[in-house]
Amino acid sequence: MLWHTEVEGQRPAEVARLLGMTPNAVAALAYRAREGLRQAYLAGHARSVSSSDAECRFASERLAAYVRGGLTAANATRVRTHVDGCKRCQAGYLELAQENTALRGIVAMAVLGTLAGGYLADRGGSAPVHGLGRSRRPRRPRLRHRAGQAWRRGPASARGGILTASGTGAAVVAAVALVVALVVAAVAWPSGERGRGSLQTASHESAATTTARPSRPHQPRSSHPGSPAVLGTSLTPSLPVAAPSVGLPPSSGPAIAVPPPAGTRPGGGNRPSGSLRAGIEPLRGPNGTTPATPPLQLPPAPSPTPVPDPAPLRVAPSSVGPLVQGRPGVLTVAIDNDGRRASSGIVLEVTLTDAHPRGLPDQAGWACIPTPSTIECRGRALPPRGHVELYLPITVDPATSSIAVAATASDPPPGRRVAPTEPAAAAGPARVVELSVAPAGMAARFATIDHGDITTTGNALLTCPASDPSCAAAQTRTGARLDDDDFTMVAVDVDADPSTGASSAAGLSLPARREVLSAQLYYGADLAGGEGGQPASATSDAAVGTSVVESPTGSRSTVVAQRIDRIGTRYQAVADVTALVRAGGSGRWTVGGVQAGTGRGAYGGWSLVVAYRSSAAPLRSLVVLDGLTSLTAGASTSFEVGGLGVARRGPPSATISVVTYEGDAGLAGDQLTVAGQAVVDPANPAGNTFNASASDAGSPGGGRDPGFANLFGFDVDRFAVGPLLAPGSTRATIGFTTGADVYLPGAVALTVDR
Repeated sequence: MLWHTEVEGQRPAEVARLLGMTPNAVAALAYRAREGLRQAYLAGHARSVSSSDAECRFASERLAAYVRGGLTAANATRVRTHVDGCKRCQAGYLELAQENTALRGIVAMAVLGTLAGGYLADRGGSAPVHGLGRSRRPRRPRLRHRAGQAWRRGPASARGGILTASGTGAAVVAAVALVVALVVAAVAWPSGERGRGSLQTASHESAATTTARPSRPHQPRSSHPGSPAVLGTSLTPSLPVAAPSVGLPPSSGPAIAVPPPAGTRPGGGNRPSGSLRAGIEPLRGPNGTTPATPPLQLPPAPSPTPVPDPAPLRVAPSSVGPLVQGRPGVLTVAIDNDGRRASSGIVLEVTLTDAHPRGLPDQAGWACIPTPSTIECRGRALPPRGHVELYLPITVDPATSSIAVAATASDPPPGRRVAPTEPAAAAGPARVVELSVAPAGMAARFATIDHGDITTTGNALLTCPASDPSCAAAQTRTGARLDDDDFTMVAVDVDADPSTGASSAAGLSLPARREVLSAQLYYGADLAGGEGGQPASATSDAAVGTSVVESPTGSRSTVVAQRIDRIGTRYQAVADVTALVRAGGSGRWTVGGVQAGTGRGAYGGWSLVVAYRSSAAPLRSLVVLDGLTSLTAGASTSFEVGGLGVARRGPPSATISVVTYEGDAGLAGDQLTVAGQAVVDPANPAGNTFNASASDAGSPGGGRDPGFANLFGFDVDRFAVGPLLAPGSTRATIGFTTGADVYLPGAVALTVDR
């Protein structure tokens, strides 16, 4: 992971395709790997504490993580409190803080000094790594070394690409000595003189000064008078030269052999001097004099860049829809920048009580890591007075009447990469809210903010018998008899499989360039048989929760429901078919094998609710809620959907799709409301919203088989409700009422342009 992201410089999206992961997961794991390596390095330098004081041991064991900002808020406070009063732990903290500051430079020297050549050699490359190039005029010395061969002869841990303490020291010392030798050669050897030299490194054990080994004087052969000496050949005796100290622990790593330059001949003037040995011998002229070597000048330390105060971020957690015991739900966290400058990013931490995270939010611009009780997320910069919302999927614990949500948001230091668990500025005060939990009802299964839309399709599984003289007229929504209570209902079966019993088909239309985010299959019926009919063949959860789905490609799959809601003999099952819809796409979808009773008053139907991402669509809130609810004559129910962010400019644009059971075309009194206003269109008149129809914004839905206009107790309708929402509003109330008709809402999908 680190090789791909840090060395090869590949983006998370590229690595995700290689490893079969999501870009969010790659970014999170890559950061965790980097941070783990940093903390392990610091832990190796931490002083061991043998004190009997438990707090001393607790603090010392966590100093490395504390310096890196990797502790939880509670542990960080405990360590900070102890270090403030313990001189021994203060010394350890200061030492690790200094190591942490120099960490990036040390790693860079080690990698650039030796490991690049070793990696290439280990990968099978035949060409050595060149320390110096060659130019035509004047001729430059060329140094070639096979660092990869020595690296390959090193310990296995070094070959694996993870540096041990000793391996790191050897790499850094070799790199520093090589650079210093080249600097001395470039400065000390005057142009126009001849000579031959020996380049040798200082061993780490004698990093202060070393005594040079004399060699036999010899005049090199050169066809160009005045050409410089060739590095890697023998030099005249030299004086001691101080080697730089890099402040690393002693190393026992292997020496790096440096072969002679190309063109050397055995016995010639350019006899190789051997390997890099202890000491650095300065270059000498032919007369035996040593040119003056100026001291190595280090650039002045840069002045510290002032860090602006973090932007004040205000956080407000809430729920997208109702929360139900033991059911999926979605939280919404609103974040506002109350400052006068943009934040460098957003660091959000949410802690849950009586609930736990359910996967990762699929929302652009955020990277999150869930734990059993917390969710840590990093987001993009937020402009002054800016506002952003994040939807977080959760699961509510069973048998709880409420959950507690504690949220904090902070502005990370400028210039830091936005990644999960990276140390950030101190968070503002935690906002804690308690959200009520209902024993049953609608709850949010899916929600996101993205460029996309939600589409629905579906069909009935029962119809009136063809033998009844009034059936044909009723199927076209004409005549006096229009409801399932008026006929002995029979199963519809359009597939070629007699074992499925009831089956029907409907067309699904998706844009060409889209990504399916969520696809849920809902189906329901009454298991009890009515007059003149038969009950369902099986009523167990295993039987009721199983259906057969055929995609537009002809592929048939047995689908198992994730959840079954029952109210007496009536039920609704929901199954996640996201993978099937991604593979099958647009076209004819057939659903069968659904358990349903037949006879007078029987009903049954299925629906696909698909949320997708499309760059051509506006930015929207996309929310899907489900949960079977029964309304009898004179009853009503309502719930709020939050985190919507209706656009402040222009006319609001929004849609609501509803799947219901047992609605009758000939029995009025049922009404859908949004924000307290009745939802009405040409296909669904006032006072009879759920009238056994399939419609889209007032037009009949097409592509169904059978294509009857009357679905006899089943509705799947999509309404335009933008004018009912107030510009800038963030919440909307969805209501169901009835005066006489009995019906059961099963699923609701809401889209709101932001």
